[in-house]
Amino acid sequence: MRAIAIVVLVLAAALAACDSLPFGKKQEQAPAPAVVPPPVAPPGVAPPVAGPPQVLAVPPVAPAAVALLPQPPAFEWTATPALDKIPAAPAGGMLNGNPFPVAAVVFEPGAATWRLVLGDTALESPTAATINGQFASIDLAEPPATGKTYNRPMAAGGGVFQVTPNPADPQMTVAWNTELAWVREITKWDVREYDPKGELFQDAGRASGRVAVCFKAGGRYQNSW
Repeated sequence: MRAIAIVVLVLAAALAACDSLPFGKKQEQAPAPAVVPPPVAPPGVAPPVAGPPQVLAVPPVAPAAVALLPQPPAFEWTATPALDKIPAAPAGGMLNGNPFPVAAVVFEPGAATWRLVLGDTALESPTAATINGQFASIDLAEPPATGKTYNRPMAAGGGVFQVTPNPADPQMTVAWNTELAWVREITKWDVREYDPKGELFQDAGRASGRVAVCFKAGGRYQNSW
């Protein structure tokens, strides 16, 4: 059973093409340019005097466009996150000093516990079996429900931040295990029961609420949220 809310990010790719010689074709050498002698002034006429060199006005080159990540909401890392500190804004965060955009939010049941996942890459479909990219995941001791606030004090375990250690290889991610604390509130839980006669992975409905997850600095990573 799954519930998912997705914000779609649109990526643009630019391709450059270049000409090349066909294999095995001999490239013809261009003839050398003819050398023209300077003009000779007639008798009694002074030769022309070269003036100052001309300066060509070159228009300034516009800087290349830089894709900027969406700025996170106004929130500061804390060891004791509280609901009244969560801004009324779309989900977003910081990972090791850099903005962490949230493109997918998933509540997912497991064998023993539920988990809440916030990822930086939109899912291919609401029932995709794999969450790609980087994501923060927290374990929930009981099924989500409205009308109750849940919080977890700073401690080890209970969640993970799946991160990309090498930006040059974004497909490879590793689990950053550290102490974390979180608080969450479900304001809307419009979810159907799992249909045993349906598909294995099911889109069960939609949810709304607030959540703040704070990961404590450790190893090569700064405080993140």
